[in-house]
Amino acid sequence: MNLCQNITSRFPGLNEAFCFGEDGTRPWRVRLRRTYPHAVLVWVVLLLGILIFEAAGLSPIIPQFGTPFIVGSNLIFAAPDPAPFRTHRLICISKRDGKKIWEKVDEKETISPCFVLNRQLIVVVGNEVRKCDPNSGELSLTYRTGFGFEQDGYVREQPDATMLVGGVRSNVDYLTLVDCNTWRALWEVPRISSILATGEGVVLCDHWGRVTDQSAGGYSLTEQSWVALSRTNGEVLWRRAPSSEVPVAVGHYFLVASNDTIQCLNQRDGRFIKQYELPPDKLQPDLLATVLLATTNQELLAWPIRSSSTPIDPKPAYLKLSVPELKARKFSKSGWQRALEDGFSAKDDACVYYSTIASNWLSTSMNRRDIKTGRSVELYKEALPAPRN
Repeated sequence: MNLCQNITSRFPGLNEAFCFGEDGTRPWRVRLRRTYPHAVLVWVVLLLGILIFEAAGLSPIIPQFGTPFIVGSNLIFAAPDPAPFRTHRLICISKRDGKKIWEKVDEKETISPCFVLNRQLIVVVGNEVRKCDPNSGELSLTYRTGFGFEQDGYVREQPDATMLVGGVRSNVDYLTLVDCNTWRALWEVPRISSILATGEGVVLCDHWGRVTDQSAGGYSLTEQSWVALSRTNGEVLWRRAPSSEVPVAVGHYFLVASNDTIQCLNQRDGRFIKQYELPPDKLQPDLLATVLLATTNQELLAWPIRSSSTPIDPKPAYLKLSVPELKARKFSKSGWQRALEDGFSAKDDACVYYSTIASNWLSTSMNRRDIKTGRSVELYKEALPAPRN
């Protein structure tokens, strides 16, 4: 495996990167942050991640086609852009034979596909939410966010035909819930810089204040906490100190990893339910682990990674834990990769659709894999654009 895709091409401002193999597997995820007070530590972690990627033959930032969306008989996806983390082009192909149906280009604004609603693709163009007709590629305005989307905006689909829209206005981060039937805002909460996990009627978020550095033309984020918001009215249900790892939601629970432990919390009140302690490293028992979390079939998956002189454990230990009991059993590497793939590919009853990049990094492809036979075929291919200076 030697490849990586940036999910920020799909959701600018989400700041997460995922590494891909030519077979569509995604064994690594890196969560990037903006300018935090502990910026030096963040950069050390990122540099360590880059070294780990390179040691395994991986590349941390390589553009390729974005995650595809199935709309009827078509696949729609973002095309890579010479500028990192951005896309100005949508492509629509037939999921049957890969024939290109249309292409949409906006030289000025970024175009970010988000989710499918009533057989139309919802996209963000600049700071506007629009509907994309799957047959023609025509875009129609549905909602003006009022946020500056170029750096920090994002959109997340929610149940019951709603969506969460995050962005910055007057130097303050906001999170807004929008009704996708009326395209009106239902509530808005300030100082929410990102969504961490979405549960059953509860949204766990990063809560920050902004301090602007006029001389440098940038800003820092201060006074961090995690807050749980009611999706009904935006009310703060509870808050807690942040963890260094990204949490996940399973059923009515949030799972949080920190300092060799995994905690299970009740989503409605933040109440501690159960804790699982990772077994210590046999050679270096005091060595703490970074734990990557994923989910599958209402169970928790965990991959503990311990920093040592060896960049990558040749026999990594993957775990599957029941929720909320947190009873653990061993899990396979292939199962872990399939679980990650489920979140960053498209699937119908017969096939999985995913993008890859060529081993020489000169082209990217959209592919189809038959679920029963495992046979993969290349549907569509393009040469990668030359990087901009």
